[in-house]
Amino acid sequence: MNRSEFLRLTSAGTAGFATQGLLAGWLFQAGTSSASAQITGSTLKPYLQTPRPDSMWITWWSNNGSDSFVDWGTEVDALGNLVTGTRLELGTGYHYHSAKVSGLQPSTLYYYKVRTATETSDVYRFKTPPATGTSTGRFRVLVIGDNQIISSERRWEKLINRARVKIEEKYGKPLEEAVDFILNVGDQVDVGTLNHYRNLHFEYGKAVTPNLASMTTVGNHETYGGDNNLSLYKDLFHYHELSYQGIVSPGGDAYYAYQLANVLFIHLNSESMPNAAEGVGAVQKQWTQDVITAAAADPSVEFIISLCHRPYQAEQYVGDISSWLRTEIMPILAQTEKHVLNIGAHHHLYARGQTRDWPMYHIISGATAWDQYWG
Repeated sequence: MNRSEFLRLTSAGTAGFATQGLLAGWLFQAGTSSASAQITGSTLKPYLQTPRPDSMWITWWSNNGSDSFVDWGTEVDALGNLVTGTRLELGTGYHYHSAKVSGLQPSTLYYYKVRTATETSDVYRFKTPPATGTSTGRFRVLVIGDNQIISSERRWEKLINRARVKIEEKYGKPLEEAVDFILNVGDQVDVGTLNHYRNLHFEYGKAVTPNLASMTTVGNHETYGGDNNLSLYKDLFHYHELSYQGIVSPGGDAYYAYQLANVLFIHLNSESMPNAAEGVGAVQKQWTQDVITAAAADPSVEFIISLCHRPYQAEQYVGDISSWLRTEIMPILAQTEKHVLNIGAHHHLYARGQTRDWPMYHIISGATAWDQYWG
């Protein structure tokens, strides 16, 4: 399917891509109905990230855990495989555990639990992505952005809990069978501190993140609170090993691209960084060009989705956008009809439409942080 067909069918009302569906069975969906949190017995709550057809990164926090183990298998009562991971002591009471489970099969359900020397989590389940290049007829993604506020309202927690219930109600199956993974479009935290990452991003999302892998995007708030070079962000997220067609991101965890099934996802960094190669500038622009050139000639890629925290355009605070994305990157993305959607955030509202200058869609993901009203 080329971009013209995509736009023609979508405009004809086949699917509303932002809240109900995207062509060919895609779903970019936010949860809106009521639900209660998933209640489990252990204090160890795994967080999945970097999903691949043959591997999955599993991370979790503990207060003082000295070991990092993942037991896994294809049956809930037969977790006969063991992976030994690593542990970072990032601060007093902030122990961060990571383990990469490899040797997996595409489109397969796996059960697992994590443990330290003294604690063991409940058993959870995830599903690996389809084989690279596979056209499955549908690929569903839960899109979230601007969740950065810790408050008594616990908005991010409420949204993610309700999203789970709504999705399982709508599709009549467990979350990990209905949705493929989570895209977070930046501002996962208000400030880049241990407190905010552990007690906001990881803690509030625990009803979903043990079952669905999350892929985050750098927002402006990740660079606040003394972490302007994203050192803590780089400790927590395992994106540096990702590449597309051998094209490695010069920005490491700060921006990156990867293919799942027949879709290429490009996470851009809209922020200026102390290391210029990691942020807005010529290096990231050339990397984007290299990725798009390769994808345009790659028959296994049918769709390209890009993410950038600061949006292409917004009707609220109209000057608070990424002029770099708008003037330098969007023309590159538009070089191929495979690029059909750009997702932004930053403005705490929901918006969608087609860009004026190029035949592609653009949405702003909404937010669970403070309300920002029109006008």
